[in-house]
Amino acid sequence: MEAPRQHCFFYLTVVILSWCFCTCSAHNITKVLAGHPSLGLFNEYLTKTRIADDVNSRSVVTVLAVSNASVEAMLSRGHGLQTLKHVFTLHVLLDYLDNAKLHNIRKGTMLSTSLFQASGAAKGMNGFINITDMKKGVVGFRAVADGHGSNPDAYYMKSIISEPYNLSIVQISNMIVPSRIAEAPTVAPEEVNITQILIRTGHETFARLLNQTGVLKTYEEVLAAGGLTVFAPNDGAFRGKLIKKFKALPANLQAKLLEYHAREGYSPLGTLRSSRANLTTLASGGRLRYSLSVSKNGESSAKVHSGVNTAVISGTLVDDQPLVIFSIDKVLQPLQIFGTVPGPAPAESPARAFSPPAPPKEDSVVPAPEPDTDLAAPDKSKANLNAGKLSPAGIGIAVLSLAAALGHM
Repeated sequence: MEAPRQHCFFYLTVVILSWCFCTCSAHNITKVLAGHPSLGLFNEYLTKTRIADDVNSRSVVTVLAVSNASVEAMLSRGHGLQTLKHVFTLHVLLDYLDNAKLHNIRKGTMLSTSLFQASGAAKGMNGFINITDMKKGVVGFRAVADGHGSNPDAYYMKSIISEPYNLSIVQISNMIVPSRIAEAPTVAPEEVNITQILIRTGHETFARLLNQTGVLKTYEEVLAAGGLTVFAPNDGAFRGKLIKKFKALPANLQAKLLEYHAREGYSPLGTLRSSRANLTTLASGGRLRYSLSVSKNGESSAKVHSGVNTAVISGTLVDDQPLVIFSIDKVLQPLQIFGTVPGPAPAESPARAFSPPAPPKEDSVVPAPEPDTDLAAPDKSKANLNAGKLSPAGIGIAVLSLAAALGHM
């Protein structure tokens, strides 16, 4: 029986180490490009537009990097920041394409989806990149929006890094700037009508509550001060008796609940998906933190966890730096309002959403425990494992535990 046990131990060890390697492998595009000064300006704008966060949150991606000179030439055209974001997202492809694949494209040509197309900001075929193996070592890249039959916008130069089959960075000759790309209008924060945006996109109830409670003014002040991220529950999230129960809360808790649905600063989807720490909200302050956490939901969405319930980001209503508004399918329920209040009865069940028996004033609410790394979201442990947070010591303990168990077989 000794040999079978040794073989079992060996294979289990390989499985554990392989799993740990896969879950721990995560790319950091900013760090990788930092080692290539000639691509520094490209790297800078990936960070400035928050595209770097989106790249880091995806498991399979190819980045078409360009030299400082090419970026400077494009910047000289005077495009606004939102248009620059559209251009740079064209240079992030949602495929793994390294040197070998680019020079062995089946039938010589292929279409690749860019981050611009995946963002929902592109219209029609805008956002697709045509890649053609022109033989003799030449590979061309062309934005499909420029029409069929036109010459490539840029050419393949060299591979910068390849990590099969997750991350590939290749350098191309120049920026791909489609002639038909629309110049995104630049709107000053004070000119943005948040209420109008919410009403025309099916979030009228949320908009009305913001106006009635005066929290809308807080949103506008934060936006004008530098940036705002909003999680807007759709009208369906308020169905049934939720409105009556909301109005049964004291005014200060009504305001806190609505403030909990926004946070200071511009945090697009990619930034949220790549975040690991708990995030503060406009309701945070004093001894009650009112924080939330975010986990990935597939390759293009995310889940928002309050510690009591979880909402799914179903779409982006507006993403125009410094404002981003997401649509969510549930009203977020902060622990400080809807969590369990410790009491003498150990079996006491948590308060149900929007139905505290006698809503106390904020100062009398006893906050539920809020660990720094876990907001008690139902699937948080699984999200943390997927984020690769298993230390080398943890790997060693797992292997030793297996060895000890097998030794007693």
